[in-house]
This record gives sequence, C-alpha cells and structure tokens, in this order.
Amino acid sequence: ASEKELKELFIDDARLTQFAFPKVCPLCLLELEVCYKSWDIALNVVCPKHDVCLVNKCSNCNRQLSWLRPGISKCQCGFNFKSAKPQSIDSKNSEIWRLIYNKLSLGNYRLMNQSHNPLSQCTFSELIEIVMVVTAQRNKRYQRHGIKFVTTSNVEDCSRDLIQSYNTFNFFPQNYFQFLDEVVF
Repeated sequence: ASEKELKELFIDDARLTQFAFPKVCPLCLLELEVCYKSWDIALNVVCPKHDVCLVNKCSNCNRQLSWLRPGISKCQCGFNFKSAKPQSIDSKNSEIWRLIYNKLSLGNYRLMNQSHNPLSQCTFSELIEIVMVVTAQRNKRYQRHGIKFVTTSNVEDCSRDLIQSYNTFNFFPQNYFQFLDEVVF
C-alpha cells in the first residue's frame, strides 16, 4: 500500500487507528529510536519482528503512554521504555500481525500457516472486517447496525482476543465450524 492509500485508510476508518494512546516496541526502540506508523494501527498490539506485545503503559508509573513525553523512549516520570520487559508472544501466534504488515507492505514476513488459513488470501480490508466480526462475536460486542471494535487498554487482552479470532480460521473449515457451534445468536 502506498503512503497515500495508508493515509486515506486511516482517515476514512477511525476503527483502524488509535492515535490518542501511542504504543511502542521496547526492542525496536533499542535498535533505532523512532516511532513506527504501524504502531498506531488499533489492531496492532504485537511487534511481528520481535514477537512481543507493544507497550502502551509505563511499567514504572502505570500511566497510559502519551505523545507529550520528554522523548520517544521516555515516559513523563523519566522511565526509559527501552528497559521495559514486554510480554513475549509465541511466534506462531504472531501470524495475524505478520499478515497485517505484509498486506500493508510494511514488511515481508514469512507466514507459517498460509496454506491452512484462508485469511491469508483476503485483502487487508476483508481481513480486518472478518477478524473484527469474529472478535466481536467472541466477546459479545457485535452490534446489529455496524461493528465497533473496542480496543482495550490492555494490549495483552487485545492480543489474546485477536489471536483467538485469527486462529478460528486455521485448519479451515474445522476450527471455523467449531466457532460457529460455540456462538449463540
């Protein structure tokens, strides 16, 4: 996707971005002290390069990260995010974020379950809509007149929910049929 397409995508669909509460990958900050645009994607709660949850709260003062801070890697309390200990994610569970990055041309990550998950064949928009619907159904946040994905302030919970929704389509159609059996309409 071109930068113009990304800007249009982000501006036109507020569900896909979360600018109010920034997230960072402490391991990326150790390598290069920059903030990546991809961290502002609401559904992006894992760094596919390092297989860790992005950090959205200071582990020292427990405040939500803010853009109003002394530096890219510094909290208002002085804590350096480079020393944060992010939660590791099993690499097989990082698949959804690798796929998202690949769809947006933000990386070229190897997908492990491509042949067993039909979501790998979807466009970015289709992927997001499907994952949002399944996540909403699993968490009973489906609205009849539209889908609103509620991102939690806890990236670990969000990560778990999205991994579970993505894995619904692994080894298709068996896992999907099991999901349908579990859903109560």
